[in-house]
Amino acid sequence: MIMKDTILTFFLSLILGTTLAHGATINVGDGESIQTAVDGSADGDEVVLTYPGQYVENVTVNGKGLTIRSLNQALTSVLGNFSVTGLTAGKEMHFQSFNFSGDLNCTGAGILRVKDVQIGNSLIGSGLAKIVLQNVEIMNSLSATQVTDCYIRRSTITKTGNIEGNQDANGNPTRFMFLQSTIKEKLTSTTAKSWIGYSNLEESYLEGTLEVVKNVFNGQNNGGIGIDLNGTNTEANIHNNTIHWFRKDIHGNSSYQSIGIRISGNAKADILNNYIGNNYDTNTNGGFENFCGIGIFITDTARSRIFGNIFENNFVKRDVNGNAHILAPSENVTVAYNAMASTSYNGFELVKGGVENHAMVNSIVAADLVDKGHPDVIHQDKDGSRNNIGPSGGRNYLTNGTTTNGPIPITFTADPLAVPIGGTVTIESTGATVK
Repeated sequence: MIMKDTILTFFLSLILGTTLAHGATINVGDGESIQTAVDGSADGDEVVLTYPGQYVENVTVNGKGLTIRSLNQALTSVLGNFSVTGLTAGKEMHFQSFNFSGDLNCTGAGILRVKDVQIGNSLIGSGLAKIVLQNVEIMNSLSATQVTDCYIRRSTITKTGNIEGNQDANGNPTRFMFLQSTIKEKLTSTTAKSWIGYSNLEESYLEGTLEVVKNVFNGQNNGGIGIDLNGTNTEANIHNNTIHWFRKDIHGNSSYQSIGIRISGNAKADILNNYIGNNYDTNTNGGFENFCGIGIFITDTARSRIFGNIFENNFVKRDVNGNAHILAPSENVTVAYNAMASTSYNGFELVKGGVENHAMVNSIVAADLVDKGHPDVIHQDKDGSRNNIGPSGGRNYLTNGTTTNGPIPITFTADPLAVPIGGTVTIESTGATVK
């Protein structure tokens, strides 16, 4: 479909690194205090931890933009917390190449950059213009509230990530990028725009304008919901992901468990070329299971399109408001060109609901997936052939996206995916040169 006056926005070649602006260099050696060095510093100074051992103290940086780094990350650590307060607009706080045991708490309107650091507990940021994390390990949780831009690359969050607020403190829309990273528990993002790609996650709750591409959502046999979309302002493009193992053998009553994708609150979604499978409950020891064991569960939507996906093993062994690959209302939902494996459990249906264009391949044999996806040109594979069903179909992903060290285009593939002659293209760039 080609529409007039289409606008596509690209965040091209996002560069997470930056050139540090150096002032004076203040070395902190064995037995010396980081806090004393910070107190004697000025904006733009570097505080360098030269001792290849452990510093024991809590450090507060008030109203300054500094760099705190070590000479050797493997040997240098701080037993304590870091607090950054009053970081005003235009100032940057950098932490680089050391580990510390406690929290990093940063407030203000400036920029926080963290690179090659292990944070022993949690990172908390509020009101900042930007948070940039690269090669960072957070051993507990991340919380970012009303942060204008939050960029995370090649980093790991051991517990939960909460990126909250669709506007910053000045009323500007917020953005979140999660790239080549891991979050081991639940991700929640309510930013105005989120781009989540080439990463490993468990559960997620998402609002806003979303691009979710080539991730693995692994439920780890804990039940739950892989991708939970909600809200009238939510419009998601979910493509080339693997969403699986949200299964659980539940004893007793349960509701809204073992679901690959849930869409509610009149959210819009295009669900294209994913693998959605092994989201089920096989327990037969009693209890009432309400809306469990479903590949895609739509309660209400302004528009959802489900094309080119592989579905298998999404069921409840006793059918109670579940037991289907897709459970959806009759309005505003289109299902076509998917591959679905049936099951022998009583009451199982491939699709429950009055969906349109109910055309699909009822098997997941590899030969049946080739050139059987959506025939429109906007869904073509990288080689220009008709769309293949499954996560390798389509063209809007990088084959080596999880491993490349190069820049990755950050795109929002709104419908349509092509710009007509006379249409408009808006390009935004963060740290990149547009040629």
